[in-house]
Amino acid sequence: MPVDELNDPVLYSWWVPVLGVLLVALAIGYVVWAVRYTRRRPEHDAPPPAPPQRRLGPYDDPYASVRPVYLAKVDAVEARFAAGELDARALHLELSAVVREFGSVRRGVDTRVLTLSDLRRVDGTRRLANLIETYYRPAFARSGALGASTEQAIAGARRVISQW
Repeated sequence: MPVDELNDPVLYSWWVPVLGVLLVALAIGYVVWAVRYTRRRPEHDAPPPAPPQRRLGPYDDPYASVRPVYLAKVDAVEARFAAGELDARALHLELSAVVREFGSVRRGVDTRVLTLSDLRRVDGTRRLANLIETYYRPAFARSGALGASTEQAIAGARRVISQW
């Protein structure tokens, strides 16, 4: 082909303009879909609001169903101690585990794994921390050096579970 000759223009195939129109239509469709389905729904499409929660009165106890369970656990520990299955040290350790488990339910924090100083930092656990502190000496003392009486330990556990 000589350089001086002119060539006729080359026409596009029939599918190129069709593809262009389809791509533009696809882009417009995506924008319409995104605007329609990602915007906030009007109030009439929103799910109905949850029923209002019953407000507790000053004498209502939200833990009334849980307290008997843990008081029964204290009774079981006391019965095992009376039967001779537990010594004073084991009694204090078992009572500590029971009141810590109740504290976990009561505060929503896993108090079973907290140290005494960590327990004191959790809001609303002053009674529990004071009781656990009285359990520390008998639980970690030598056999003959037990301090607090077992009756006081059991009564303290019952008092914390029933009043806190």
